[in-house]
Amino acid sequence: MRRRELYERPETPFAATFIGPVPMNLLDAAAFEEKGDLYLRIGEERFVLPPGTAREVRRLGTGRILLGLRPECMRISGDPGPPALRGIVASVENLGRERLVSVETGGGILTVLTDEEAPKEGDVVGLALPLETASVFRPEDGE
Repeated sequence: MRRRELYERPETPFAATFIGPVPMNLLDAAAFEEKGDLYLRIGEERFVLPPGTAREVRRLGTGRILLGLRPECMRISGDPGPPALRGIVASVENLGRERLVSVETGGGILTVLTDEEAPKEGDVVGLALPLETASVFRPEDGE
């Protein structure tokens, strides 16, 4: 497997958090089917899965999964409503051209790498989850 492929589609949670300048976010989620659609529940919120990610989740089986999201693929929205994951900004680290923003959510703390104007600590924000590029893992595959 080439480095780029390993970065974009890691096979284990360990590889997901080991490779890259900022580790991949790993979120506990519950996958469930309802009326033919596959959903993820993260904290109290639920999200419909796009077809490609739904295929990967069905391959693993519904129930508890780990959802992997790259920090540079996530976006912060001022609107904390659906379909964004609601959170509170815990910290903002200025890296020069980019900022590393940690957000506390119902599913855990997520890191977002952004070159846009960062919110302030304590702000309530929405996180656009890039479910079409997400990685999914079985929790028992090693965190």
